[in-house]
Amino acid sequence: MKRLLLTVSVCALCGALSAQEMYDALVEPQLSDNETLGQVQQETPLLNATVAGVPSSETSPYSVYAQPEAGATKVSKSAERGGHRGADFGVDLGFLINTKGGSGVFAPEISIGKRFNQYVYAGVSAGPQIPFGDGDVWGMLAADFKFLFPLNNINPKIAPGGMLRVGYDGDFSDNHDVIVQVMPTFQFALSKTVDLNLGIGYTEMISTQKGVDNSGAFTIKAGFDFHQQADQGLRRNEPVLYSGLQLTVEGAFMTGDLVGTIDVGGGGALVATYKWNQYLSFGVGFGYEAYNAMTREHGLTYVNTRDENQNNAKSDMGSGSICRTKKFFLRGTYRPLKGIHSPLVSLDLGLLSHNLDEDNFYIDYAYTRYSSNRYDADQIHSKAFYVTPSVGYSLRTTSNSYFEVKVGYSVSSPVCDGDNEVNEYTNYKEGYKYVPLRISGLYFTVGYTHTFNWLQRKHKNK
Repeated sequence: MKRLLLTVSVCALCGALSAQEMYDALVEPQLSDNETLGQVQQETPLLNATVAGVPSSETSPYSVYAQPEAGATKVSKSAERGGHRGADFGVDLGFLINTKGGSGVFAPEISIGKRFNQYVYAGVSAGPQIPFGDGDVWGMLAADFKFLFPLNNINPKIAPGGMLRVGYDGDFSDNHDVIVQVMPTFQFALSKTVDLNLGIGYTEMISTQKGVDNSGAFTIKAGFDFHQQADQGLRRNEPVLYSGLQLTVEGAFMTGDLVGTIDVGGGGALVATYKWNQYLSFGVGFGYEAYNAMTREHGLTYVNTRDENQNNAKSDMGSGSICRTKKFFLRGTYRPLKGIHSPLVSLDLGLLSHNLDEDNFYIDYAYTRYSSNRYDADQIHSKAFYVTPSVGYSLRTTSNSYFEVKVGYSVSSPVCDGDNEVNEYTNYKEGYKYVPLRISGLYFTVGYTHTFNWLQRKHKNK
């Protein structure tokens, strides 16, 4: 649990630091001889100030950064060196193939960092590691260092390089490793703000437990980096879009340690929403998640009024196998403030399907009269409805891009329930009562949202 919170905290801290970086790196507009400041005033999320003589409320809910001197230029030092303005946000899909056999591992990741110049990047990344077969879901937190060598004389959009990763992975209990990953990479600039990354390398997992051998895995990775435009010349800031289609990619961590039934898990989601106005958006999403196990404490009560030692004995129930879920859901999001920083309220309502059947569930009996699994196939529900309310923090990293951190609680309708059977005899009662088993737990997400200028609505200046 502590490591889950550490992961979210590190990502949020990096996002906050990136806001200061963007504040310092903002490019100021330049006025020609025939232009006035009011004519070039643009919306910027980075400062909420009013320039003397030009009230911001007359043209836009935001004001310009500052009143520039004629011919003045302010360019970020990173852009001057061929780097990126502000922070880079990445989404990657990885696959690990263990060199000692066994099932492969699916490793979705999110990252945030800084491209200091055209050659060097440093950042942090986190994500779940989900086995394709048997095994536990692990979590990963690491520091990444990328070294890039753009082919400026051939094609500056292509940059071969390499990545060094040092970090930690584990199942958040006693099993954990120090990881060292070395990976040759290729980066392709798809646009001025999006890069495609491909890499094939090797990951060494150094066990921190005595008597446990180290292991290794061939690693394949593909993903995208999103960043601000790195133009070195003067340009005007893009306006904030009040409406349009949005795309969100996010990673999730779940735990039932404090409250809930799941052990620990992870996953991700892709969400398409429509931004109705400055505050409200709604849409649909699809996600995939996996949980190590589920336990419902005192899920079964044995009733025997004839035997006081066994009467009302409580038994735990659950699943010892990995539960893999696919989710389809509706999402509504409310961002109450227009500035760079804002709280965030979100609600997901959807349908999930899971892979477990009657052979995966167990009852840890607290009495000895019954010892067989009492679940039948008709007591297992492969589909369930669920709801996830959450609150969080939203940081606007560019005019229309947002870094979001949320915490919430997710609970489903029953995925396993039994029929209560309490038989009444002449002098006593005997039977059992079930408490339905639901998929539930605390929910942490880190995501990135971008607003596109598709299907915009007309808005009046306010």
